[in-house]
Amino acid sequence: MKKRILAAVAACLMLAFSACGASNTTGAALTTTAGTTVAVTDTAATQATSGSDEAPNPFKKYDPPIEMPVAFNTSAVQYFPEGDDYENNVWSRYLKENAGIIIKVLWTADGSTDAYRNKMNVSLASGDLPTVFDGDYQFFRNAVDAGYAADLTDVWEQWRSPALIKQSTGFDVPFASATIDGKLMAIPQLAYLEQQGPILWIRDDWLTAVGKSAPETLDDVIDIARAFKDQDPDGNGVNDTFGLGLRKDIFNFDFFNVNGIMSAYGVPTRKDEQFFRDDSGKIIYAGIMPEAKEPLKLLNQLYSEGLIDPEFGVKDAPKIEEDINTNKVGMAYGAEWNGWYPYASIYAADKVVYKAYAPPAAQDRKLSIGTPFPVQWYNLVNSSYEYPEAVIVMRNWANDLLNEDASDEIIEKYNAKEQWRFVPWKFAAPSEMQMLPYLEDAYANDYDESVVPNSYRRYFKEVMSFINDGDPAGQGRWSQVGPEGSVGIILHDLMPANVFSVSPIVGERPESYLNLMTSLNKIIEQSYTEIIVGPTSDVESKFDSFVSSWLSAGGQQVLDDLNTMYPAQ
Repeated sequence: MKKRILAAVAACLMLAFSACGASNTTGAALTTTAGTTVAVTDTAATQATSGSDEAPNPFKKYDPPIEMPVAFNTSAVQYFPEGDDYENNVWSRYLKENAGIIIKVLWTADGSTDAYRNKMNVSLASGDLPTVFDGDYQFFRNAVDAGYAADLTDVWEQWRSPALIKQSTGFDVPFASATIDGKLMAIPQLAYLEQQGPILWIRDDWLTAVGKSAPETLDDVIDIARAFKDQDPDGNGVNDTFGLGLRKDIFNFDFFNVNGIMSAYGVPTRKDEQFFRDDSGKIIYAGIMPEAKEPLKLLNQLYSEGLIDPEFGVKDAPKIEEDINTNKVGMAYGAEWNGWYPYASIYAADKVVYKAYAPPAAQDRKLSIGTPFPVQWYNLVNSSYEYPEAVIVMRNWANDLLNEDASDEIIEKYNAKEQWRFVPWKFAAPSEMQMLPYLEDAYANDYDESVVPNSYRRYFKEVMSFINDGDPAGQGRWSQVGPEGSVGIILHDLMPANVFSVSPIVGERPESYLNLMTSLNKIIEQSYTEIIVGPTSDVESKFDSFVSSWLSAGGQQVLDDLNTMYPAQ
């Protein structure tokens, strides 16, 4: 079973090794201090990194040790064992002992606010940057344009370990965005595109209360919404429930959005960026497609029937969480991680379960799910740093220690309790898509834990704690990677159906986009909201008026410029 599932993942996420610079892995064997034996590539054994005659060694130990000045994007929940800090911790000691890399902290700033971003912008303006630093796309481009970012093409090609090659395979869009004039200028933090689309979440006890089964069609979804509105699913004798949740930020990709309904009609809306290519290769904008009229008519109908909260237009995320916890709403489209938030709190309080379902298409339509651009942050190396390959070496050692068969002791010491944050360069490929095939092997073999690699067993145990004991601590994990979890829906239902519409904008954006998209996003959000709550007879005319306004307000210019910048292939 595992081979079949892994093959499916590989087919959907395949990236030719040449795109990331992987080579034939025949050659000498190398054993690391963590006990892992790896093959050293022939290319790595013979090629020298730029500026050095040394043959690249993925597990090099610098002797004498070298310093790596860094800045930390800190977390308010960071845990420090007694005596530890950002410069002296389990990872700094491990890297010094094994790689000969001494971490020197220049400064720290809170990443949960604008403090880190502001500090990095000041550092960029002054040119006083750490060795390893990160930022969003605009920061990345500014650093490249100012000459502060090192060209990582050769070091990425030559110094990656086989584990890092494997971890970075399947992400052509992120790496393309980090490549300027054919040179890899940063290492993107990674995300699986497929984990960004809408999942339908339904309150399980209400589904039972109204005598409905799992939805297979969009008509079923609407039927369930009516039952949740009309049949008093919470049993309080008051008509105070709504069938389908929505909030004022209607295109958000977190929870309570319109994206699932729009996608059902082949309109791949998403927050902020709704651009994708049509069959001719031309870049178009989902929100102005003529096909958008039908789902807007449906949303208008649901609203007029009272199936959608009449106050959704003023409700933000905290207010929606309050509605969930006070039994107001039983179904909504959201993200695959919604079992953790916003639904975990009501399970912890009242044992109420929201289950994940595949978003169905409308009759005679093909589902089209828009996925946002998959990179939020880029890891850069200072162009003045003498040892740019040390950043790759550091990541190799981290991957080697936390391999799939890492012991419980290693995981607890180096990964649990936020300890992973102490590695200055975070190459964060999400683990849910990677771990699920192994967990599914266990589910298919009478829940046999022995078939799960040790590094994934704690996740398996969390799932089983929920299945066996209803443990609230395991509920979120169960909702994602349990036998009926949301990630399984993505892997087995959505990915094979090829329903994902990926943004063609791999990084650079024209000036018109940078200057106009904020106002254009406000136009569509306001217009769609007015259409949903307005008279049914006005849907088509208001939509046509919106399209005209959006195009004349700069939308047409943005489309023209994007098609010039990203011509059809």
